Amino acid sequence: MIGFRLKSLCATLVLIFMSIVLAQMPTRGQYWEIVKNPSVVILRQKLAKETSVVWQTGSDTLTFAYSGKAKGNVVLCCGIETLAERVASDVYALTVKFQNLEQAVLSWQFQSPDAAIKNLTDMQVWRGKKAVQALPTRVIFRNQLLTENVVSQELAATRPINLYFPPSFNPQLEHVVIYMTDGQSVESFAQILEPFILAKSLPQVVLVGIHNSQRRYDEYVATDSIYFVQHERFVLQEAIPQLERKYALKPKSRWLFGCSNGADWVLRMLARHPTAFAGGVALSPSNATTFAAQSQATALSLYLQAGLYEDKNFKTARAMKSAAEAAGMRVTYHERASGHDSIAWREELPTAIKWLFEKK
Repeated sequence: MIGFRLKSLCATLVLIFMSIVLAQMPTRGQYWEIVKNPSVVILRQKLAKETSVVWQTGSDTLTFAYSGKAKGNVVLCCGIETLAERVASDVYALTVKFQNLEQAVLSWQFQSPDAAIKNLTDMQVWRGKKAVQALPTRVIFRNQLLTENVVSQELAATRPINLYFPPSFNPQLEHVVIYMTDGQSVESFAQILEPFILAKSLPQVVLVGIHNSQRRYDEYVATDSIYFVQHERFVLQEAIPQLERKYALKPKSRWLFGCSNGADWVLRMLARHPTAFAGGVALSPSNATTFAAQSQATALSLYLQAGLYEDKNFKTARAMKSAAEAAGMRVTYHERASGHDSIAWREELPTAIKWLFEKK
C-alpha cells in the first residue's frame, strides 16, 4: 500500500511539474506569434484525409492541426515548440504568424509529453516558397561507421563514441577531424556531408561523435560543475589521444561542432583551450561565455548560426559573434528562418565547413 501511494505521489508530482513547464511554453517570440485558430469546421475539413496537416494562409501564417486521441496535453515540436490548443475532443491545432515565412524551413510533429509513447505523428518538414531546397543525402556504408566504447577513469564509466570515415579515408594521410557533441547523431550528419565530400566541394572529413549522458547540461554548460571538468578531461586527456592513436587519424586540423547546449560546450572549449583546436561550429547556442580579448583565440575560426524562431538562441549567437570579434577571432554568423531545429542544423553544417576552409 505504501509503495502504491508513493508511486501515485510521484506520478502526481510529475504531472504538476509538466503542467508548470507547459504553462511556461512561449506563445510568441520576436519573429513569431500564436494567433487565433480556424473554426472546428475548417479544421475537420483539412483533416478529412490526414491525421495531421499544415497549410499556409496569406503570406505569413501557418496552421498545424492533428486529429486523434491523446493523453493529456499536445505539443507542437520542433521548429516551433509550444502547446497546441484542444479545439474539440479529438482535434488539436496551432496557428502561428511568422516573419520571413517564405524563407522558412520548419520540421514539425505533434507530441504528447504526458504519454508513454510521446510522438503522435511522424516528423515532417515544411519549406517556404523561397527557402533553400532540401540537401541530397547518401546512405553510409556500414564499414564507414564505427562505435568505440572508451573506458574512462575520469568519468568512472564507459562512454560510446561514434566515428564516421569518408569514402577515401587513408590512415597514411592527414585528415580534417571534427569532434562532435551528441555523438549519437553522427550518421545523420554524415549522410548530409558525404555527397559534398564525393563532389570534392568539402575536404575528407572524419567525424568523431562523443555521446552525451543524462547529465548533458552539467557536462556541456556548467563550468563550475565537477561533471563539466570530468567530461572536459575525458575528451582532452583520454578520448582524443586514444582514438587518434588507434585509428591513425593524423589530424591535419582538429575542429569542434555542436548544437544547442552542445554549441555552448564548443564555445567553452574554445575559450578554455584555444590552442587545442583550430576552431568550431556552434549552432543555436543557448548560454554565452567569455573570451579573453586578443588572446591565443586570435588564431581560431568560429562559425555561428541560430534560428529567428528560437527563444533566446539568436540573441546568444549575436552576443558571441561580438565577443569572438573582440577576441580577434575569424568569425561569421548566419541567421535562418527556422527554430531550434535539427533539420536546420544538418543543412547548415556543409556551409559551415566550407566557410572554415575558405582561404583566410
